[in-house]
Amino acid sequence: MDTGMQILLLLVAVGLVGLLKGKKIISEYRAFSAWRRGEYAAALAGGPVSSAPPSESSTLSAPPAVIDTRTLAGAGTALLNPPADLRTSLTFIKARATKPYAFPLGWRLTSGGKPDCVYASLVGDVNHIALTGFTDSGKDSWAIQALLSMALTNTPDTLQLAIIDGKGGLSWIGWETKRHVWLMAEQPEDMRPAMDRLKAERERRQQILKAARCEKWEEYTGIDMPLMVVFVSELMLLQDATSKTELADWLNTELTSARAAGIRYIVSGQTFTRLDTRWRSQIGLYIAGYQPRGDADEPNTSFTTKELRDLGANADGAPIGMPPSALPVPPTGSGVFTCVQGRTVLTVRAPYLNKEHRLWLLDRLPDRPAAAPRPAPVARPVVASHGDDAMLLQLLQSGQALPIADEVLQTTTTGAIAHQKAVEASERPVLLSSSSSTVLSVDDDDSSLVVAPTLVPPEEQRRIIAAAQSAASRRQLSLKLYEATGGARYTWVQLVCDAAGLLPAKGVAQ
Repeated sequence: MDTGMQILLLLVAVGLVGLLKGKKIISEYRAFSAWRRGEYAAALAGGPVSSAPPSESSTLSAPPAVIDTRTLAGAGTALLNPPADLRTSLTFIKARATKPYAFPLGWRLTSGGKPDCVYASLVGDVNHIALTGFTDSGKDSWAIQALLSMALTNTPDTLQLAIIDGKGGLSWIGWETKRHVWLMAEQPEDMRPAMDRLKAERERRQQILKAARCEKWEEYTGIDMPLMVVFVSELMLLQDATSKTELADWLNTELTSARAAGIRYIVSGQTFTRLDTRWRSQIGLYIAGYQPRGDADEPNTSFTTKELRDLGANADGAPIGMPPSALPVPPTGSGVFTCVQGRTVLTVRAPYLNKEHRLWLLDRLPDRPAAAPRPAPVARPVVASHGDDAMLLQLLQSGQALPIADEVLQTTTTGAIAHQKAVEASERPVLLSSSSSTVLSVDDDDSSLVVAPTLVPPEEQRRIIAAAQSAASRRQLSLKLYEATGGARYTWVQLVCDAAGLLPAKGVAQ
């Protein structure tokens, strides 16, 4: 065989290999595109697939759906195209879940050939969750579905969310106005204050539980302590804001103590391989997406690659759970996660919720009431500028009217003090409210006051300002001073803090 023929045969062989590989690549891309479009069989029974959001007149009940039972190659029994309408998952869970605060993990095919929405519950089932996966594995998308599912099925009085996303919060646009959201930290500089607020909230809850003689949140019967779910979008950003040791200490303390206080954490990151993971002993559920190396399997699931393969095989030896390092590479493997709880290992695929559908569902959540406007500045009469103090004193002693001019009441009474010194020989006060006959005595009018004493007693203003120096939040301050987080005395705290610029309420629904 001459050289030319050899080259020709080689080119033919390369072409055949390229053709076969090309078909596989095209097939995988089409599968990924179908997942993004949300196609599942004919989708809505009897009708074509539609990517449009549900109509305003529809409810949160899912439309009937014919679910595609095909599985994704290399992902165990995870569905190829899980239902793209979140209401389908919620309807499935509602009919089966027996524990509160349930949310979907993803879809798989059972041994009987039926589609199954795998779910978990944050009370009586799992506690804290570790969520990992390489770039484009769909971590934030999974977290949005989980939090959205719980918010849609629980009122703000029973569920509050804290979202820490130091990447700018682009995935969480619109969430900051919802009553379910207690805290939203979106910038790198918000990371440490968010950590401090969560610590303070956990300590506040512990005090309430102790006063109620409850050992854990589940025993508490009050209505003022909803379950709180904290989502940390990227753990490395918290480490950048603190340090490796400080972050590990904070996580270890909070995850250890938060469970009894009714706080659950979902801690997310690309991988926990290079992090101090003492806190992993507090994790009840691992949600692990694709990892490029086998040595990343154990840090992100607590099991080695071999152990995962053994635990993830059914009675016939067929794989139902795959090691993260063996999952399809994103974007083909986007939304595919291996769930590890105890010694149970299952691989599922979470649906892709398009933006229109997510925003439509988000609009179903109640908005936080608009902040009450601050009272308009109060005008009061003050003695007009006058160069003859002797003349003013003579007018006062004779009982004649003083010349006055309107001046806006400021948050400080420095000007009023100066005037009082000018007329200190007088026995009767000269400062009167323009809207009432209430007299402001000389003793109450000093520079330590920041709001009118008719709104907050002077002595209480001084107490609030002094105690605020060592408080982490307004709620903690009110609890410390008055053993209450509502009512008239909490209003005192809000008024004084607003006027003095203390304990700003940024990111927290005070």
